[in-house]
Amino acid sequence: MEWFFLDIADSEKPSWRTLLSVFTNQNYMRFFVASLLSLIFLFLWSLLLLVPGIIKSFSYSQTFRLMRENPEMGALEAITESRKRMNGIKTELFILQLSFIVWLIVPIIVLITGIVMDSQAISATADILFFIVWAFIGPYFQTANAVFYIEQIRKADWEE
Repeated sequence: MEWFFLDIADSEKPSWRTLLSVFTNQNYMRFFVASLLSLIFLFLWSLLLLVPGIIKSFSYSQTFRLMRENPEMGALEAITESRKRMNGIKTELFILQLSFIVWLIVPIIVLITGIVMDSQAISATADILFFIVWAFIGPYFQTANAVFYIEQIRKADWEE
């Protein structure tokens, strides 16, 4: 999905085939290993406390985009490169992603109301609101993250 939205951010015409290209034989194992290693590293960092795990999740967030643009890059190398390139800009990505929480305020309030009042109908309404918000805001969120990659990570390549 990240590749699909990266195509959109690059002003290219995205294709549904982009979503399936990760499952080709040459890519699947690379991305599976990268996912597994990222998960293991995040779990280990989270054992220290929750905050180091969250910080490292921002450090590793560009791994798959880097692997797409560098097909020869291995999983561990991509994780390391993502960590290096995110030095000093993790806060910017955090603020970008935090700005999307505003869209979730109403569904969260409805959900809390449903829990406090012990009402199944209100809780179901909150579920529907969460679905509607993510259906419309999810693509915007993904595209904003792809633009962040282009402006912050890829720009560093051009400046070097």
